[in-house]
Amino acid sequence: MISNSKMFNQNSSKINAPMFIYSILYDKPSKRMGGRVSNHPHKLINGIDIDVEVPTGAMNKLFKIKEIQTTSSCQGTNLELPTFLIFRPNDQSIEYVKQLSGNLNKQSNIKCGYGIGNNGKYRMGITAKLFYSPETKLEFVKWWNSLASKIQNSLPK
Repeated sequence: MISNSKMFNQNSSKINAPMFIYSILYDKPSKRMGGRVSNHPHKLINGIDIDVEVPTGAMNKLFKIKEIQTTSSCQGTNLELPTFLIFRPNDQSIEYVKQLSGNLNKQSNIKCGYGIGNNGKYRMGITAKLFYSPETKLEFVKWWNSLASKIQNSLPK
């Protein structure tokens, strides 16, 4: 059986969110990038800084998913720095993480991967070849608004 899930940077030192997401989206190591490579305006939702263009309603739905802890997101800047969501599954078993990642990769317009993040816990990244711009706004909002239901539908039973 071929697995749709993949662990990224398993044997390397901790990498930041943009490098982690790039590795997932392009299935290869990222060039060196700083952790805060964009300077988007932010809004505060549930005590977390969220880029202003990420829909508040979409984030509120994501925060209500009890099986995950949202840790990072970005509206994206370009195709090297795309939009993304990073979260930790509450169930940290490798079997659960692999199954969730595989299930998410079966969803349309999503690339998902996982790796070891802070404190040795699994983190999962979801991204697409998409970033916010006035020209991509409709697709961007639709992608974010569909994310919570795609995660809910992908949770292992």
